[in-house]
Amino acid sequence: MDTGAYGSYPRRRRTYKKTLGRRYKRRANPVNQYTFRKTRVGRLTKTDLQLMKISYRDGVALNSAGNYQFISTAAQYVNLSAMLLASPEFVSRQTQYSYYMLNGISVKFTRKWLSPIAYGVTGTSPGFQQATYTLGLSALNVNFYPNLVNSVIGQPVQDADSSWLVSPYLEGGQGHYQPFPKNFTTGTNSNGLGVWNACSQAANIQGQLSIYSDQNLNSSNIPPLPTIWDIAVELYIQFCNNTGI
Repeated sequence: MDTGAYGSYPRRRRTYKKTLGRRYKRRANPVNQYTFRKTRVGRLTKTDLQLMKISYRDGVALNSAGNYQFISTAAQYVNLSAMLLASPEFVSRQTQYSYYMLNGISVKFTRKWLSPIAYGVTGTSPGFQQATYTLGLSALNVNFYPNLVNSVIGQPVQDADSSWLVSPYLEGGQGHYQPFPKNFTTGTNSNGLGVWNACSQAANIQGQLSIYSDQNLNSSNIPPLPTIWDIAVELYIQFCNNTGI
């Protein structure tokens, strides 16, 4: 909101044009190159801008097949629209503001299980099966896909250059930040990342967080094994055009 229809001019390099012995400073308008004034929309539209972080909480569990999955979806993905609509901060402002813009996502994994690991007994108690314990716990591969919504990616998550690794043997939080530059994506119904979206269209935003790991040791037959990681997601967001509600 610093530039364009609603904003003021940023600091620019001065250029001069010599005409009839006089020097004139020339300044280009980012919205309309033929005028030095703001557009009519910028002069007449009053906007209230709020920058903040909204939160989403989830977890990763181990199912009976030995695969990691998000607790909220029982799958290897969770999408941005689900995060937004499950965030108390977003829901409380969805009816107060007309537009929102996502500028980045921060994800932190924190190991939840204790050492040593307890063994589970099939049909009796949850835990790891002792017979497969020699396989150990695999690392978790995580990647963000800005153009997908509900897709099981599989091994390409592990092979992606932009993916990051989360170890099950580190007790502290393991975080990663993914920025969304201006005009990063524009998807369904003109909703995208780094662009202004209608708050009423939050269900149409694209983007998903995906996980993958090699085969883990198996849990007993009470799926899923209670949370391996707690997940704390912070979405960097802007709201504008307060409706006064």
